[in-house]
Amino acid sequence: MSEFAKDPKSYKDLSQTLSDENTKHVSIPPLEQFLKQSSAAGLLQYHTSLPAAVLAMTTAEGNKINLISISDDACDFLKLHSTFFLETVNNKIRIGTYPASVRKYFLMDENSAVLPPMVTRTQILAVAAAIKSGNAQLVVLELTPPQDFPASENDTFRIDYDAKYAAALAATETFHNTVQVASSMKTICQKLCVSVRQEVDVHYNDLPAPTKREFMQLWGIKFVPKKDTISVDILSLYADGSGITPGAEFRVGLKETKATKKVPTPAKGGPKGKVDAHGTLVLETMQTGNLFIIGTCPGCKDVAYPIKIVKGEDISVTIHFVKLPPEV
Repeated sequence: MSEFAKDPKSYKDLSQTLSDENTKHVSIPPLEQFLKQSSAAGLLQYHTSLPAAVLAMTTAEGNKINLISISDDACDFLKLHSTFFLETVNNKIRIGTYPASVRKYFLMDENSAVLPPMVTRTQILAVAAAIKSGNAQLVVLELTPPQDFPASENDTFRIDYDAKYAAALAATETFHNTVQVASSMKTICQKLCVSVRQEVDVHYNDLPAPTKREFMQLWGIKFVPKKDTISVDILSLYADGSGITPGAEFRVGLKETKATKKVPTPAKGGPKGKVDAHGTLVLETMQTGNLFIIGTCPGCKDVAYPIKIVKGEDISVTIHFVKLPPEV
């Protein structure tokens, strides 16, 4: 089977190739070094700066995912408390403790016990604001406000959610900034690796093909046989930064499939496996296009990470799992 030099494309492969190429270059006596000055300078700079940028991006992504999850949980809790408060108001109306007219203070129709919509963030915050102001109106009317789910507690949950939402927004912005830095650097490093490979190829051009390939491999240049499968290289970590996720399992494929049914059902096809002791797993697939890495991990929320598989291009990704809150 014929082999060809494969230029690195993923962050992982680029970082490793740059490190190997720089190590080989500096091991050559200065008077015998043959790389262009710009290539040598690029290796010196990027063999450390690219991994640092990738680490910053990976760390920021985990922090973003974790803080968004925390914010979503706080939002759900505020919505639940608001629901209980409003249901208490309706129950007091049913038994005659409150007049039906108080519903207008809580964004409800006076003649209906239907709760106001709480689907979007704006709606949830609007209801929380109405609970705070409506509770004050109950006091003005000399009506005893709900005690089991007090408005003061609801406002505390609202303040907590606001803070966690702001933290999630800041973390998201930080992540996007690190993505831009790493992505720009990735483009530079891909071109750099091609340039170095070409310069090394020219330098060893007079050698027999097998010997030339062996010498080029010493530079970290990889020769691979042509194949139809794509490698999906996965590193699995906890989103809170506490390390790798033992026991995590992954599948590459679709999330849902309609098949012949009108209602989508969970898909099960595609290669699958469990991470090793280092939190890594390599899955081989012949699938292409827009797919997902479906992941499960004990004590964590399930993951559906979108990927796009292009024929001939291996993929390297870091998956972050959010820990479930402890059971009460």
